[in-house]
Amino acid sequence: MKATLQHPLPDNNKGELEAEPIVLTDVFKQLGEQINNEIQASLQREKTLHISRYHQHLLTHLPNHLLVKMQSHLSRACLPIAANSQFSIKDAFKPHDEAARYSTQNLVQLTGFEVDSISYPMSSMQITMLPKSPLSIDQFSFDIWINPSLWGQLDYQLSRLKQALLKQSTLKVTAIFDDGRQQEVLATLTDINDWLLASNDAIALRATSPEFDLGMRLTFSKVPHRENTNRVTQLILHFDFDGDVALSPALKTAQQPLLVTNIVPLFNLYEDHSVSMPLDLRQENIRLHHSGDTKARPFYVRQVFINQIDYEPFHQHGESEFVFHKESAALIYTPNNIRESITKKQKISARIYWYQDIPLPELAKISTSAVNTQATDFAILKAGEAKQQFDTNTLEAVGMALKSFSQYQLANRSHFLFLAKHLLGSSDSSVYQHFESAVKDIDFSPQTSELKVVCGQAQHLNLVCTLAELLIEFIMINTAFVIKLALIIA
Repeated sequence: MKATLQHPLPDNNKGELEAEPIVLTDVFKQLGEQINNEIQASLQREKTLHISRYHQHLLTHLPNHLLVKMQSHLSRACLPIAANSQFSIKDAFKPHDEAARYSTQNLVQLTGFEVDSISYPMSSMQITMLPKSPLSIDQFSFDIWINPSLWGQLDYQLSRLKQALLKQSTLKVTAIFDDGRQQEVLATLTDINDWLLASNDAIALRATSPEFDLGMRLTFSKVPHRENTNRVTQLILHFDFDGDVALSPALKTAQQPLLVTNIVPLFNLYEDHSVSMPLDLRQENIRLHHSGDTKARPFYVRQVFINQIDYEPFHQHGESEFVFHKESAALIYTPNNIRESITKKQKISARIYWYQDIPLPELAKISTSAVNTQATDFAILKAGEAKQQFDTNTLEAVGMALKSFSQYQLANRSHFLFLAKHLLGSSDSSVYQHFESAVKDIDFSPQTSELKVVCGQAQHLNLVCTLAELLIEFIMINTAFVIKLALIIA
């Protein structure tokens, strides 16, 4: 007899079989999402690596920065402070808080001479400088600044005055000695542009904190000297230029001295090594830590060391296995030899410029061993907060724009304004808004390499000229273009 199935499967088993396809569907869905997430993460990592390797120099980060004036008596005519000299800054209202570590990021040349008076005979300017007591001039140069304290009153007029002074190839300096005799020597005035900051960071500093761009260096052709005495009681600097253009009534009647000495730019940066860490393939992002400063964050990575030996390819973009990613404060590691990275025991460390997560002080107490005087007193003239830019989309757009800079784009006003907004950090900046409203058109001549900028608002002419010069410098640093500026008033 043929056997037949008398009893169907129970309902509960039937439900389990029907649930199986649903469970498998969920598994495959989760697996697909996981694969997609891993692909997206991998693509994002490659994008981050590419941007960090080739475009990160456009990020234009700045730490907290200060302009201070040394008010102490100097017994020397010229006193250099080397770049990277250390300063300690504490909040006087919070004496028990940790001091912030600042440093100079360029050579600073102090002097025992202070500006006493300025006169304006005909189309010229004469600056009289006095020491507190007669001084022997034993070095060839010192710094002199357009007064940063006047920026709120005169703003970009000060920038144009500096450019007018720098146009003179030489100037005459009269030295008056303690016996009443005089000697005339020639001198040159040059821009202070020897920053240790990255080139684009230095331009961003000058764009967003323009007071830092008012310094000049006076260098004598020979040291003033007379027989039997070289003690100088007075220096008179003679400038001849078109006073109608450079010296407006507002400049001549400024309430504070138009020029000053003994200005020191300081930045919340100091140099030290990172903690040495094991290196292997499992560490794609190597976080950089300071051994004793919990508030320290890496700002620049100057050198990388593998087993205490300098890793020379670090600054060669196409060859280096390590790329510093500022946003994550880490080195991205992509080994050339995977097997070696797994089997070989290595340790990595770096020489770094660190900045600190410490706010600007309400009332600063500044100390340093870089200036050897009995009592060192500093006054803050300008305090600038840290600026950090992590918008990788904008960064990539700027990099692509600079890479594919064509004549058409160069003559495009919106493109020019886009670069200005990037350099200033925001379209909300009042400087950017004035610049945007004042620039009516631009035109580029390939034959003369001349960029004509049409300014439609005379009251913003100084701003437009200064910022346009910075933009052209920014473009030339990051491309192969050589551009000359021609400013036209509409």
